[in-house]
Amino acid sequence: MADSRDRVQLVKPLRFGPAVEVWEARLRGRRVVARRFPPEGPPPGWPPPPDPAVLRAMNHPTLQRFLGEVRDDEGARIQVFAWCEGRTAAEVARDGVPLSPARCLSMVREAARGLRWLHERGPAAPRLHGDPSPGNLLLDEAGRCTWLDVQAWEPGRPPGGTGVVFGTLPYLAPEVLAGEPPTEASEVFALGLIALEALRGPLPWARAGSPSEVLAGRSLDPPDPRLPGAPEWPPNAVTTLHAMLSRDPSARPSAGEVVRGFRSA
Repeated sequence: MADSRDRVQLVKPLRFGPAVEVWEARLRGRRVVARRFPPEGPPPGWPPPPDPAVLRAMNHPTLQRFLGEVRDDEGARIQVFAWCEGRTAAEVARDGVPLSPARCLSMVREAARGLRWLHERGPAAPRLHGDPSPGNLLLDEAGRCTWLDVQAWEPGRPPGGTGVVFGTLPYLAPEVLAGEPPTEASEVFALGLIALEALRGPLPWARAGSPSEVLAGRSLDPPDPRLPGAPEWPPNAVTTLHAMLSRDPSARPSAGEVVRGFRSA
């Protein structure tokens, strides 16, 4: 467990953003992931760092393990997570080779287990992942899935302020793109899009740069797994995925229902 006596050695930058830097790092000789937040706080419209007390409770095989929080000499908060081997679903998608239907079924089932734990079963539930997207879903050689970058937000609260859209645009639910706060249902929708992309290849609106562009792209090519050209899946899995992609949040299954629907596929 990282504490104030530990020194985190930042080794290589992995991703820089306006509110957080993500680094490959070393802690007590171990390879870890370090998320460094600016000491002056997040820019306007960006959510604060996740609560470390909540992250400590995020103990599930499908979630990247939180090791603790320290501060550097500048007073910046550094949250430390276990290093996970594998490739993200985004990296797999960039290869241009869709996952096999069986591998995709397994991916969705395991990813839904993690969302179910956050939404329904964890000690701090209900909590949200915060940004369920292919870049935050790691696949390893053994077929396991791990959610990265868990924010552990409370459902129904706008993370960056009223009307602020936060997340990876192509995978946001329509109600979130319209400015409503994220909920468990919006994260189920995002997982449905991750599955659809893994089956069919890149989403037609993947390069959209605004909520309106995403919605316009979806109106031309609705996210429907039953469209011609989609690989064959068992009927109950297609039915479950189709419900996950409903425009109506109340018509979407819960993460637990997704697990059950894909377990029987």
